[in-house]
Amino acid sequence: MSNKEPLGFGRFKRKAEELLRNVPELSRLAVNAAKKAVKNSHAIEKGWDDLTTLNRLVRAYAKGQYKEVPRQTIVVVVAAVLYFVSPFDVIPDFLPLVGFVDDLRVLVFAVRGIKGDIDRFREWEKSEPKAPA
Repeated sequence: MSNKEPLGFGRFKRKAEELLRNVPELSRLAVNAAKKAVKNSHAIEKGWDDLTTLNRLVRAYAKGQYKEVPRQTIVVVVAAVLYFVSPFDVIPDFLPLVGFVDDLRVLVFAVRGIKGDIDRFREWEKSEPKAPA
């Protein structure tokens, strides 16, 4: 798979820049992404781990729990989650079988580009005390 930025992703990065200035909307994005991921888990099985990691990073960032992430990385993370949530991206999600192909491509692109930062976030998560169930 190419390292070339996916078609239309730049538009989502610009939206991500705006969204990072609005914590309530950023939190709402994480909630909406989680709901959509669960509802469509069959279609995104291959990208499940990466998508849920990116979404947890958005939540931790929005709550102020995890800020040890470069600005460009959080922009890419938020843009990838926005792309996933958007029903009107390059291939509309309502198209059977192919609707999530572009979403998965964006996830792979994003995670490859920020792998070190994602690995550091996962390590941070492991070191955090678990909340009571």
